[in-house]
Amino acid sequence: MGEIKIGCSGWSYDDWIGPLYKSKERKLFQYSQIFDVVEVNSTFYEYPSKGTVLGWLRNSKRDLTFTAKLPKVITHEKLLSPQNVEEDLKAFLDLLRPIQVEGRLGCLLAQLPPKFSFDLERLESFLKILPRDFRFAVEFREASWLHPETFKLLKNYDIAYTIVDEPLLPPEVHVTTDIAYIRWHGKGQKPWYFYRYEEKELEPWVSKVKDISKRVKVLYGLFNNHFRGYAVENSLQLLHMLGKANDAQTRAKREVEAYRQRGGEIVTIDGKDRGPMTRAVGKNGIRRLTDYLSQSPSPYPSPSIAPFPYPAQPAKGEKASVKNLLRAFMEPYLIDRCHEISDEEIIFKRMDSKGFEATIRQYRILVDTSKRTIFHDCPDWSRRILNKDFCKHLGRIFLSMEPKKASEILEQILKEKDNWSFLAF
Repeated sequence: MGEIKIGCSGWSYDDWIGPLYKSKERKLFQYSQIFDVVEVNSTFYEYPSKGTVLGWLRNSKRDLTFTAKLPKVITHEKLLSPQNVEEDLKAFLDLLRPIQVEGRLGCLLAQLPPKFSFDLERLESFLKILPRDFRFAVEFREASWLHPETFKLLKNYDIAYTIVDEPLLPPEVHVTTDIAYIRWHGKGQKPWYFYRYEEKELEPWVSKVKDISKRVKVLYGLFNNHFRGYAVENSLQLLHMLGKANDAQTRAKREVEAYRQRGGEIVTIDGKDRGPMTRAVGKNGIRRLTDYLSQSPSPYPSPSIAPFPYPAQPAKGEKASVKNLLRAFMEPYLIDRCHEISDEEIIFKRMDSKGFEATIRQYRILVDTSKRTIFHDCPDWSRRILNKDFCKHLGRIFLSMEPKKASEILEQILKEKDNWSFLAF
């Protein structure tokens, strides 16, 4: 039987403070005390710096294995075109070389976009340029790829087929090399990964994982349902069900369960199980529901409670500065928190008459003024979009822009707010 490594996709989530982390400091180090594998998903959005990569190594236990997603410029923008991606690929692999040298790089994931349908010739052209000293897996997101020729090609190049649990593809098992790669995305609605697997849903995977591990040297299994610490909970559950949980993981599982229990009951809305409601507990006991909702992302429909008392419009007589305009979308304390994010953590990919696209920390923001849409992917955003409020990342992006441009966009959103869509990637 091969080695089984089960962990999570990403680690830098504030809503894991409680289920897993004791504080917001040194999240990766805390993660590595429990798990022995992590998938770096931030590399999909942008190349890491050399210092960032070395920081991952310094700030984690030596037995933590890293897997990482190839940048989207390779998989989504250039669609694996070999004449265009070879330099991009080399630059990325050079950055990750320190992890490989330390023997801590497990596998690199090429996740293809849903629009990329069966094109065996293009896939093979890409596989030909992959260096043999790195291991790779390919994740398809379009059903036409589930074809015998696909699996034959992957076997020929020693590339792992990524086994998935998601709405787009069936959870078919195909072993195409001596490593296996499994990703549990969840089955939620907008987005998929806002989902908590019940234990009964994981039970069929126990036999699958055991069977697959008999056919490979290493099996990597990553949970991508990161909201509210569900990935942590489900990873630990599956390790326990497999009989693979060590002492630290067993303790962590008990702590997650206790954390959920402190939150009380499983909440059902419209007859559907929405997962455990975790109440915010402070020195004075349970806070008001409004206080709780201001702290935690929630999958629940908006309750009929009084909103926070921040103005819907800038105060009369005030100059419509960016900060004043943001008060229409954010609580004052949250505007102050925007300044916790440094300029170095913000990258604008595009800025034009139709809006802009940017990354902030590991998150994406896309504002399209022509289509009146805002896309973002942080956990807090998924709760705030119900009331069309901003999270600190949106606020910080506008504060970092040229004031005239920021005010222009904010005024448009404010005037036409009912016609704007606030969406999760």
